[in-house]
Amino acid sequence: MKKYLIAIVVASIFSGPALAYDKALAESYEKFFSAFEEKNVPKASRRIPADKVVEMIKKGDDLVIIDVRTRKEQSVLGVTYEHTLQMAMNEIFQEENLRQIPTDKKVILTCKAGLRCAIMAIALHHVGFDNMYSMKGGITAMNHYLSDKTAFSPPPKNP
Repeated sequence: MKKYLIAIVVASIFSGPALAYDKALAESYEKFFSAFEEKNVPKASRRIPADKVVEMIKKGDDLVIIDVRTRKEQSVLGVTYEHTLQMAMNEIFQEENLRQIPTDKKVILTCKAGLRCAIMAIALHHVGFDNMYSMKGGITAMNHYLSDKTAFSPPPKNP
């Protein structure tokens, strides 16, 4: 009996790490992140600088911004763009919120500094939203970019 108990303990010690993850989920991520090869990383990460986001808004591009900051953060400083959804990071994957996310236009996620929105854009892209982008540097970058000159100037002319 003692030998069986020792065998079970030893087997559980050595098999624990091998069984400590969700294999199907890991395979799903492996497939998704395979696009992140060295030459594709800038394109695969789908990050848009704040000045380009302002340019798209001024040109009237059909886009939606999703603010993924916490409700408290959103209450202190908000995004006032007409087509903005306020969905805190911990609420996005609730079914009623996923249904609000458009699939027929560019969706740009933002947060305070760009990390949370990049993570959420990748996660949403992973579950099937192919139109997800994140604002590089988040609202902080937007605040640094905007001034009287940049905020109220007309969009650049296309050649």
